Amino acid sequence: MAKATRESQRSEAQELMWQAMEVIEKNEVRAAALCREALRVYPDCVDALAMLAQMESPTLKDYVAALRRAIEAGRRDLGAEYFEAEKGCFWGLIETRPFMRALADLVFALLDWGTPERIDEAIKLQEEML
Repeated sequence: MAKATRESQRSEAQELMWQAMEVIEKNEVRAAALCREALRVYPDCVDALAMLAQMESPTLKDYVAALRRAIEAGRRDLGAEYFEAEKGCFWGLIETRPFMRALADLVFALLDWGTPERIDEAIKLQEEML
């Protein structure tokens, strides 16, 4: 996929996600439809994957698994070179915020899970987020 096309698809998907974020409290069905449309446009749309995880995961275990998939999509989307080049600056970059939101959601889910292993994982993720 050409870079310009990829960027425009990412941007279009994110615009759909802003709409989904605006309507989720009033109309979850519409928000889910917007998420699915965003994923049709750009399959690695982290915000769409994370929002669907929140809305559709029947258990905490399923939610954690779905968030892991969203985070992997973010890693694919941004690429290893980007991670290395921008290390330590992620919260300041608009394009990384969906990834960082998904990481934060995963941290809270792991803490809710509450086992020592999950708490250790949450701490490691928080360190990564810095």
